[in-house]
Amino acid sequence: MARLSLALAFFAWVADASVGSFTLPMLLEFKVSNFRSIREEQILSFIGTADSEELPGNFVQPRLPGMGDSKVLKAIALYGANASGKSNVIAALQFFADFAANSFTGRQPEAPTGTQPFGLEPEWAERPTTFEVSAIIEGVRTTYGLALTVERVIEEYLVVFPAGKPETRFEREWKAESGETEWIFPATDFQISDELKRAARKNCTLVSAGAQFNQPQLTAIHRWWVKGLRVLAVSRGDSLIDETARLWIEGPPEVKKAMLLFTQHADLGVNNVSIEKSPEPESTEGGTQTLLQRIAGKLRLARKYEILLSHRGRDGDVPLPFAAESTGTQRFFGLTGPVVQTFVSNSILCIDEIEASLHPLLVRGFLQVFGQTNESVQQPQLLVTTHNPLLLDRTLLRPDQIWFTEKDKTGATTLYPLTYYQERHDEPLVNGYLAGRYGGIPFIPGGLLPK
Repeated sequence: MARLSLALAFFAWVADASVGSFTLPMLLEFKVSNFRSIREEQILSFIGTADSEELPGNFVQPRLPGMGDSKVLKAIALYGANASGKSNVIAALQFFADFAANSFTGRQPEAPTGTQPFGLEPEWAERPTTFEVSAIIEGVRTTYGLALTVERVIEEYLVVFPAGKPETRFEREWKAESGETEWIFPATDFQISDELKRAARKNCTLVSAGAQFNQPQLTAIHRWWVKGLRVLAVSRGDSLIDETARLWIEGPPEVKKAMLLFTQHADLGVNNVSIEKSPEPESTEGGTQTLLQRIAGKLRLARKYEILLSHRGRDGDVPLPFAAESTGTQRFFGLTGPVVQTFVSNSILCIDEIEASLHPLLVRGFLQVFGQTNESVQQPQLLVTTHNPLLLDRTLLRPDQIWFTEKDKTGATTLYPLTYYQERHDEPLVNGYLAGRYGGIPFIPGGLLPK
């Protein structure tokens, strides 16, 4: 029952919070090629199966020009064996988001782009990495693409669909023969200055530079990349906790209330939360510090906030230091901030290995929250990688919300949805998955030890 109360308690808060209008910034499709273990172009689509009305709470229908009755999925669970490329799909999206938004301010003029081409075949090191995102940004279907090598941006383009038909806003292409960049601006209402063209260095995007020059249309795309997409890795445990603590202290009261509801309804035995900023390390006279003081100072800096979780005891609530909590409790609390913030900002949350240290029913509870039907509030999206077979449940996820990664014999990642297969409706999805019917599992017929 914890998973049900977790979802219902959160949405009771959402109904009261008035977090904003239904603005629909949503991810529709992501394409990537030549990045880490991804060689040929792979496509991850949030567009649901047209003829399926399963779980209506798991999709929305934007009804924008040119989209008809298309269903946009609120969540996708990505399965695959270890080292099959699940994390690389999220890493590709994270790199694309960071480069698109921050390459102008975050890189020195002659620095490499930072892309990581497919490494198992030498010829791919010389080929460009390509990215493309289709999304709904400020109520308009938008496609933004990028191609880059280790040294420079090769291509960049922006296409919008305000009336259903594609309208190119700009194209940028590096011409190796002439050593110059060619710019094309087909739309009369989209023009940039020569100064901005020069600012778009070889190792940065026009979107990133344009935001610094306050170009309105580029700033809107930049804003989506910065505020609309959040990627969380399992290795970011401490930073997640600090981010959640900061949100607890600095965020509005409604956000704090929602985070507390999440924690109280997760069956962790936590009744209350207290968070304060850690004090600065003290110096001795003369500005020097003893060894113990330096160690204590580093520990305080490692944990920027002092967190106490109050548990039910025989004689009432007892506050316990955060370090005394289980790894699972720490992990869950660290996720509450990003999840609540995702709803408040109506953004897209990507979590690598969501089940790390969490009970399967708590993970299920997170996915249930994203599957609630409430057209009066924001509609965020969730992309997770997981090994949890209990999520393969038709009462939780539609088949088009379940995706897999596999590596072929050359070590390249392939990405595909469950809908590629004719699943048997009389068989639970988890049984077909564990039997290897859909792929995405390790092949170890002889066990881990040689015979």
